[in-house]
Parts: sequence; structure tokens; C-alpha cells
Amino acid sequence: MGFVFLVLNIYTRYVEYLWDNINRAVFFLILAVSFWFVGRWAEKLWNRRKEELGS
Repeated sequence: MGFVFLVLNIYTRYVEYLWDNINRAVFFLILAVSFWFVGRWAEKLWNRRKEELGS
């Protein structure tokens, strides 16, 4: 639970500091790539958990 709040805090700080300083396309590209990595990591955890419960 604490990890989720830490990640949300980091993302909000990221938006706060970079919103006015970089091009919008670059900002959203970085954001999309980071969400993609988080999604891949979460899917691996989900599949590992499913395998452990299924066996």
C-alpha cells in the first residue's frame, strides 16, 4: 500500500515540475513509456501469482 502512494507521489511531482518546462509531446511520451513499464511489471507479478495459485 505504501509503495502505491510513493509511486503516485512521484508521478504528481513529475507532472508538477515538468509541465511548464518541456514540450507537451515529449512530456506525454515519457509518461506513456513509464506507464508501459509499470504495466509490464504489474502483469508479470499478476501472472506469477496466478501460476502459484493454479499449481
